[in-house]
Amino acid sequence: MELKYKAHLLFPTCIHIFEYKNFESIKDELIQHVYEEKNRDPKGRKVSNRGGWQSQDFVKDDKILSLIGKIFCELPILNKEISFSLDCWFNVNKKGSYNTKHVHANSDFSGVLWLKAPINSGDIVFDSPHHFSSYMERLSYTEKFKNDTGCTDRYSFNPIEGKMLLFPSSLEHEVQPNESDEDRISVSFNIKLLAKS
Repeated sequence: MELKYKAHLLFPTCIHIFEYKNFESIKDELIQHVYEEKNRDPKGRKVSNRGGWQSQDFVKDDKILSLIGKIFCELPILNKEISFSLDCWFNVNKKGSYNTKHVHANSDFSGVLWLKAPINSGDIVFDSPHHFSSYMERLSYTEKFKNDTGCTDRYSFNPIEGKMLLFPSSLEHEVQPNESDEDRISVSFNIKLLAKS
């Protein structure tokens, strides 16, 4: 039997990926800024982090907050009738530390920007939002089809310095343990969308 076939992806979960082109020129300054904040508040806070340090949220007057806000504003896919509020926090994950599975409640987009990411410092892993409802459907597909379409149970992103991910806040994710001997340093953030009046 002769068949014509194509898969049309419908209702996708969008992960937006950015790479800061001249990251090396600002990397050291940003890392130093994170360590200065850590020295100011060495206790930090515990949320999903296990073994690492996490800063309190900050919502204004920070160079990294400004950088993330500028990147988000310049997205060519954004409806210009939408404004937003943004809050960020720093993460310093030493060897063995990780983040348990979680979502970011009370926001629309969340993201991470990696400032320092040694080899084997822990991938960010996303779970399918359909892991229960479409289990048998995914089981029926070949590995090639799953890989080509992203129709998988889980998907990992390797941290890369200067790379930023933006994803729906409702998407479950975790960060695997840092197996390197150096700190992994990142900035996490939440974006709340607001309709312009």
